[in-house]
Amino acid sequence: MVNRPGEDGKTDWTWRGHGATYRAAEMRVLTGWIAAGASGMVIGAAGSGKSNLLDFLCRNAHRLGARYPALEDGPALVYVRLGGLPDDTLTTFYRFILRAAHRSPTPFSTTWWGELTGLYQDMQADDPFPAQSALYNLLDACQAHDYRVVLFLDDFDMPPAPQILALGRALRSLHNVYRETLSFIVGARRRLDAVPDLDLPDDVYRLLATHICYVGPLVEADARRDVAYRLHTAPVAPTPSEVDQMLALSGGYPTLLKAVGRWWSLTPERGPAETWRTALGADPAMHIRLQAIWNGLTRDEQIALYALQRGDDTVADDAILRGLEMRGICRKAGDAWVLFGLLFADYVAEYGARTPDPIRIDKRTDLLFQGEKAIDGLSPKEQAVLHFLAERPHQRHTYTSVIVAAWDEDERYNGVSNDSLFQVIRTLRRKVEPDPSNPVYIVNYREKPEGGYLFYPEGRPT
Repeated sequence: MVNRPGEDGKTDWTWRGHGATYRAAEMRVLTGWIAAGASGMVIGAAGSGKSNLLDFLCRNAHRLGARYPALEDGPALVYVRLGGLPDDTLTTFYRFILRAAHRSPTPFSTTWWGELTGLYQDMQADDPFPAQSALYNLLDACQAHDYRVVLFLDDFDMPPAPQILALGRALRSLHNVYRETLSFIVGARRRLDAVPDLDLPDDVYRLLATHICYVGPLVEADARRDVAYRLHTAPVAPTPSEVDQMLALSGGYPTLLKAVGRWWSLTPERGPAETWRTALGADPAMHIRLQAIWNGLTRDEQIALYALQRGDDTVADDAILRGLEMRGICRKAGDAWVLFGLLFADYVAEYGARTPDPIRIDKRTDLLFQGEKAIDGLSPKEQAVLHFLAERPHQRHTYTSVIVAAWDEDERYNGVSNDSLFQVIRTLRRKVEPDPSNPVYIVNYREKPEGGYLFYPEGRPT
């Protein structure tokens, strides 16, 4: 067994904070995939604890074999957070995997694992071939000894689209060569088919999307253990009724439960538990967490939740409701739908009506609409820019391509600067964006040698 420094049962916070029964339903699903050598996808909205679950499994597999037989002398589980990649090169990607493998606990009593994974420290950053070869050599050795490896790639929907395409090709190559030795479990905030501009090879998408595990609020036993662990150093422990209120307010949703516990520990004059709902609803830290959950939903999902909060379950179709239910965002209680926690329900009631209306081109008249209202008062250049973007949503458009579309040849002959485009975008945002300082329709992207814009007709999902 190879362990990371200091990771034993006494010092590893993931074990102390969660224990062997943590996320039992999700763990049964994931260990079932591991036993079958299957790849899959773990989906959890912002703050759902999806990353905590994957990290917990990879750190503690050697402690969980009695409960989950697939982990008893099972494969090496290597956890990689792609959101931490320092650049978008394949060299870094391969070295990133090797470093994660070097630091991971493994069930193999070998010396070659540490030697081969440690090669990441000696590689040059400008040549992917040695890094790829080192990873292939590691997998060759595993294959020769009949060892299996599961690569957990978290934040899979976070890197920019060109980087995802390169990673997708790299995964396809690895899978084609080591399909009996290597499997992948990726973590994402939403289904990959809902990520704008994601361009994965079809076979890689099928490999990852065949099996899906959704992560949402904690079950009550896990939530109570989480509260007890986070507040065990408090001078006075919360009373049972106070813990009940924490769970009702947060719905057991990990990021909200953490914020409620922190507020409780830092607020000596809390007042009666029945008054906490108002105080926490006005808390800036809580608002940020609620907003992140809300912004991670599609517009159709937001509309559905706002309708459910008003008691109308006729707006959303069954597929949308099923998707929300699988993620634990809402559930059926008798004949009614309820949202997962009181604080989130209050947030939806207040902010649901502010969901932006989609911008579209009417195919019959070729006019621009925002919701059911025609967009009036645009200058010719604003009209040309918005029409161009609305015809080509969810695509990257460089500054040059937008200028070519909106300025005629004579104007371009005399020179059109990026500043001229920026001025048009600035005034256009004032007319169509709910908050021009935080645009949701016309969104900048930065890239070398030239940046540009992405257009989200229904508002940016995250």
